[in-house]
Amino acid sequence: LSYGAEFIYTAEDSINPSIDERYPEMMFPMPGPGMFVEMLKNSMPPHSSGRCYCCGKGGNVGRQFMIDRAVRMLKEQGHSGEADEIMMVGDRFNTDIRAGVLAGIKSCLLESGAHTLDVADEFPTDLPSYTAKSIADISVSYRKSSMSESESESESESESECE
Repeated sequence: LSYGAEFIYTAEDSINPSIDERYPEMMFPMPGPGMFVEMLKNSMPPHSSGRCYCCGKGGNVGRQFMIDRAVRMLKEQGHSGEADEIMMVGDRFNTDIRAGVLAGIKSCLLESGAHTLDVADEFPTDLPSYTAKSIADISVSYRKSSMSESESESESESESECE
């Protein structure tokens, strides 16, 4: 970096949950890539400022490499690509939920992973549209253009979004 290189990394997760078979009900923090990224960025100022790029979901250029590409792929498969019909689902405010917020799409926090709503105050700009205790609590609804209006209405009444 001190010679002009760009610093490109994939994730800002400071910790990752780790499970020990001896303690099945507990999760232990394990250093994540973000811990090492911050160490490197902080060891090289002022040379690192303005030339650090996170291409992961919640990163400063992640939307371009991940979310926008995913939307293009959805469109290629026949999806409308409309933001209100797409939802980012994940277990971290600072990556998954942030990616949804930055992309202007709905987001759902799965509380069975790294973060729960208890820590939402630490991420005031990364608030999810919905929450769910686990992925099993999310109901997926498929709408087909061939549905009659009455079929579509009855499906809408029984549809359950990530709550």
